Amino acid sequence: MSACSEAVSAGSPSSVAQATTQPAPSAGSPSSPAGRRTAAEITAACPLVETSEVDEAFSVSGATAEEAPSQKLANGGQAFVCSYTAGGEDAAALVASVYEGNEVTPNQMIKAVMDKKAGAERVSGIGEGAVYYADQDGTATFSAVKVVGGTPVMVAVSGPATADKDRVGVLVKHAVDKL
Repeated sequence: MSACSEAVSAGSPSSVAQATTQPAPSAGSPSSPAGRRTAAEITAACPLVETSEVDEAFSVSGATAEEAPSQKLANGGQAFVCSYTAGGEDAAALVASVYEGNEVTPNQMIKAVMDKKAGAERVSGIGEGAVYYADQDGTATFSAVKVVGGTPVMVAVSGPATADKDRVGVLVKHAVDKL
């Protein structure tokens, strides 16, 4: 996915794309051992977050989920996008970016987001690194990284900046825990 510089509606897939911008590869390897599944088993974003969890995190009712076609990343990996709507309006978007073939560490990934987004703050206790930021266009993004089977995977949830950051953080933690 490529980052967009124009304003997008909260929860649209392109608003999350900014959080999944690929940092430069490094000579190091991911910092954690292989998990119980492989990154190749990640084939969609929607199964990572239940619609009831979106309802709670974004204070909406009756959210529905729609998986978009996956997109190739510049490094050969894949980005999987799930858009959530409630009452005919965008509620949130979830992107799971699998950085296959990139030896970037979770810390480098989070640092790349922090360097790009003014006011971004590092968050502890979710995955192997997490960051939260709000954009001037009224959207906020909460991203976390987990190494799955030796491959870094970034999960990013985007929605209105008015959503409670802690509740969205719980949503991201649930998604990361399912990886």
